[in-house]
Amino acid sequence: MPGILLILLSNDQHMYSGIGHYSAEFVGLVVAASIFGLAWLVTLGVRWGFPKRRIVDSGCILVLALSLANTHVNGFSPLGAAFEWPALTRHVALTEQMLAMIPSTASVSAQDTLDPRLSDRAAVYLFPDSQSAQYVALDATASMAPSKPSALHATVMSMLESRRWALLYANDGLLLLHRLASPLSAVPALPAQFYSFAEPASPAIQYPMQVTFGPGLELLGYTVSRREVVNLRNPDVVITTYWRALSRLPEPLTLLTALTNVAGQVSRMNGEQTAIYWLPVTRWNLGQVIATTSTDIGLDATQAGTVNACVGVSPGVQVGANPGTGLAMSRVQVPRGSGPYRVLANGRVLCLGRISVVE
Repeated sequence: MPGILLILLSNDQHMYSGIGHYSAEFVGLVVAASIFGLAWLVTLGVRWGFPKRRIVDSGCILVLALSLANTHVNGFSPLGAAFEWPALTRHVALTEQMLAMIPSTASVSAQDTLDPRLSDRAAVYLFPDSQSAQYVALDATASMAPSKPSALHATVMSMLESRRWALLYANDGLLLLHRLASPLSAVPALPAQFYSFAEPASPAIQYPMQVTFGPGLELLGYTVSRREVVNLRNPDVVITTYWRALSRLPEPLTLLTALTNVAGQVSRMNGEQTAIYWLPVTRWNLGQVIATTSTDIGLDATQAGTVNACVGVSPGVQVGANPGTGLAMSRVQVPRGSGPYRVLANGRVLCLGRISVVE
């Protein structure tokens, strides 16, 4: 009962809406209610002279039709309106190659996006919980939940620096570590191909522009996509920004992204980016294009309308920052095809794009 009350009284749509796994406790209640409801209809229909069998058949067909309709609107299966077949990209092929290196009997710790491919074994852990895992499989380009990019980077570097983990695979943001009985003679170094996820050879920028932050950091544009995670009505927003250094950047910087509310306001910006911890701005080559993707940008559907994607830059290394504390923009050139834009926080935040939010 306490769990059911928590779900019913929660203000989080993932809990009370019935389209998240939190509502699983109601499955038994819904099934029982359907059975008792159909029994009541049969009793009532027989009194009115309807055949019992026809009432039962009609009730079952109605339940099936409603279930299929809800599956189409809110479902995660191919019957769902928002379902998308995953693309078989180079990164997917590299992931399969990495996972094939893990013995089927070995215990593994992996992040949430890789766990389903490794669950057919006796021991599998959700990273960063490694316990007695013999292998650790990670993808720096995917969702880090329940961890974050900063924590994932810090944990991996600590594991490598312990010299108790061998680096078996490192390519396009993918990592495979193997626990050792005795320490290595030197700390394993990440090879150049690991960083390919942040160094696109021919970036496809959805909204190109030229915006200079501070003395030497240029925003070349950004791409906005929607990613189905737990809510198909309001999928998470994924913002990929593209940058290059116009001059040497001796001090660390944090690349920030955020969404406005439907009133066009920004209260807090997110510094958790996939690439920036692995490849900080102090290591960028002049003119090199760097792509980094935002994490943990969900939509609050308490109010329907449109929101904007916002970008900023803050000095130092931060997991987040207030909009007014970032670097000022010295040049803003946005082509007409990239849509209207707004400059907020005294020239420190650039907001573009229109993203729909439904209740």
